[in-house]
Amino acid sequence: MFIRLCASLLAAAISVGCGSGEPDRNTDDAAGVTSVVRPATHLKIAPGVPVSIEWVSTIAGTATVDLFADADGDLETTADQIPLASGHAVATAPAVFDWRTDDVPLGTYRLLARRVDRLGTHVSTAPGLVEVVKPLLEVENLEAGEPLRYPLALLTGTVPTEVTEVSAGLHREPMRAWPATGGRFKTLVRLAPGTNDVLLEAGGVLHRFPLSYAPMTTSQAVRFVYVVAADAEGRFDAPEGEPNDLASALRRIGTGAELMQTFTAEALAAQGLGRRTFHFERDGSGAPVVTVFRSRLTTALAHQMDGLALWRYFYGEFGSLPNRPETIDVVIMSMTHFDPVQKQVLAHTALGGGRLGLFGSGTLHTWAESLDEVAARFLDERRIDTSVLLDDSAGRGTHWANYATGLGATMHELGHCFSLHHPVHGKGVMSRDFDFINRTFMGLEPRSATSAGLSPVLPVHETGWDRSSAVRLGFHRWLHPDRVASASNAQLVLRETATDVTFEARTGVRHVAWNVEAGVLGHEEFLGVPPLSVTLSKQSLRERFPGEATLRSNMMDSDGNMAEQVITLQE
Repeated sequence: MFIRLCASLLAAAISVGCGSGEPDRNTDDAAGVTSVVRPATHLKIAPGVPVSIEWVSTIAGTATVDLFADADGDLETTADQIPLASGHAVATAPAVFDWRTDDVPLGTYRLLARRVDRLGTHVSTAPGLVEVVKPLLEVENLEAGEPLRYPLALLTGTVPTEVTEVSAGLHREPMRAWPATGGRFKTLVRLAPGTNDVLLEAGGVLHRFPLSYAPMTTSQAVRFVYVVAADAEGRFDAPEGEPNDLASALRRIGTGAELMQTFTAEALAAQGLGRRTFHFERDGSGAPVVTVFRSRLTTALAHQMDGLALWRYFYGEFGSLPNRPETIDVVIMSMTHFDPVQKQVLAHTALGGGRLGLFGSGTLHTWAESLDEVAARFLDERRIDTSVLLDDSAGRGTHWANYATGLGATMHELGHCFSLHHPVHGKGVMSRDFDFINRTFMGLEPRSATSAGLSPVLPVHETGWDRSSAVRLGFHRWLHPDRVASASNAQLVLRETATDVTFEARTGVRHVAWNVEAGVLGHEEFLGVPPLSVTLSKQSLRERFPGEATLRSNMMDSDGNMAEQVITLQE
C-alpha cells in the first residue's frame, strides 16, 4: 500500500501532499540533493520493529521525493521496491520517518530516496541495511498489547541459550542491558501513558513488543515516607564513597516502591488473579513521590526506643499527614545506625500493621537509586563490612542479599498492612521467602556466604504470594485501580452455633482465612459468582485443623470489606 506522509512544518524536512494518484513531477530540476543518512549500520530486526529512516535535503526549490525499501539490491528494478512515503522536499533540517515492518517479508532491504526532476531520476541510498529475520526472543508472561495499570513492566521469556544479554527500552529511548542465562531472560521497562513500543534486543536482533499503560485513578494509596530526626539532615548509614544524603534516600525508596508495585502485580498474575497492584502518588514526570517527614523525635531518643515503641510513636505522629483515612504509610527511618562497638543496630525494626509499615534504613545503601542500577545492585557480590555496617541478609553477607532482604521485608510489612498474615505451612513473601524477592526481577542469583548462586532462576524458584494472601489481595480495596462505587464498611455477618459457622455478605463472600497465633492455617475462596452465605460445620473444621481449640476467622466480601471473629471448636 502506498503510504503518504502528511505533515507540514515551518522548518520541516518534508511538506507532503496527500492527494490521490501519482504525485506531480517537477518540470524544472531542483538545485541540491536529497540524502538518506539513517539507518547508518546493518540492522537485524524481527517483523514489527519500527525502523527510523532519517533523511536530509539541500534542495533550494521544490522536488518530489519518494522513500522506498529495496529488496534485491538492484536499484534499477522497481517491482520489488516497497513504497514508504512520498512528498515534496525543501531545504531544511533532518527529518525522521518510521517504517512499520509488521507485514514485511523476511529478507534484506536497502532504504532509498528517489527524486525525479527534468534531468532524470536521482537516487540516494542509506549507508546501512535492514535485515528482517525470524524472532529469536519470546515474551512469556505478558500478551502483546496487554494493558497495564502500573508503569514498570516486567518482561520475562526465552532466548537461544547462547544469548547472555537482553537489552530493553522504548522506541527512540535508551536501552538497558539485563543478563540472560540458560535460555531465559528478565527485563524491566518503564512505560509512558498510552501505547508503547517496547524494543528488546537479543543476539543482535531487535524485537518489538507493544504494551499500553493507563495510570490508576483510585484515591486509596500507599504513601512512601522517609522520616528524618529533628536534629538530623536525613543521611543514612553507608560505606565510604556511597551517596547517602537525603536526595539519594528518596531515589532509592522511590525505585523500591516501583519494584514492590510490579512484584505485587506479577505475583498475583502468577496465581491467575490478574495484575492488580497498589497505587502510589507520582509527580508530573511520572517519578514516585516520597514524602519527607521531619519528626519531633531526636536521634538520641530514637536510639533508645525499641521497634514497637518506634512504631507506636510514628503511628501517632503521622496523624498530621493528609488523607490518612485513605492512605497506608510505608516508612523508612533515616536515624537507623549500626553501633560497631556494641555490635547493635539502633532505631531499627521491621514492623507492619494497620496503616503503618515501619522499616529501618540500615541497608538502604544497597538499594538501587534508579532503574539503571537495579541489575547491578542485584548482582553485587561485595561482602558487607560488618565492622562498620549492618548485615541484614539472613546470613548471606553480600550487598545483593541485603538489597533483597531489605526490599522483601518492606514488601512483607506492607502485606501486614493489607491484613495478610504469615502462612503457617505455605511459602511466599509473607513467610521468610521475602529474602528472595530479587528472583522476581533477575534471571540469575549471585553467590553468597550460604550459596554458590542460582542460574537460571526458574518460576519455581521465585517467591510470590501464598494462596490465601493472593486471593485476599485479589479483592482488597487498596488494589482496585479506579474509584469504584462499593458498599464501604458494609456490615458483614459472622454467626456461630454449637455445630456450624455461617458467613454472610450482601455483595458475596470472597475469602475466609482461618488464623491461629502463628498465622494462617487455611482458607476458603470463592472466585466465581460469590455466594451470599457460606455455612461450614465445626466438625469439618476440627478434621482440617486437629488440635486447635479456637480459630480466628477473617472474612472479606466482594467490595473488600472485612470482619473477624474467634470461633470455638471444642465440643
